[in-house]
Amino acid sequence: MYSFIYRLAKVVMTLLGGRFTVVNREHLPKEGSYVIVCNHRTWLDVIFLAFSVWPRNVHYMTKQELFQMMILNQLLPKIHAFPAFQSLGSINNKGKIS
Repeated sequence: MYSFIYRLAKVVMTLLGGRFTVVNREHLPKEGSYVIVCNHRTWLDVIFLAFSVWPRNVHYMTKQELFQMMILNQLLPKIHAFPAFQSLGSINNKGKIS
């Protein structure tokens, strides 16, 4: 499913005239796992992230509220998304959960 959604998004982007350039891709490991962290302003940013590392799969950490939406709760696991539970608190600069 991940591959299908990737290809569908690529076709839509091409039809809409969208283009982007990946820079410094040579710095990503060719094997093994790694973490990429991105701040995003729109939902399109996560799609561009997937394009930038293709054919590697991206596993998205997604706020758990999205998994409660009817369509997304079926789609998100298929694109390797997993829930992040924000209500558990956060770690402050002293290493304590608040």
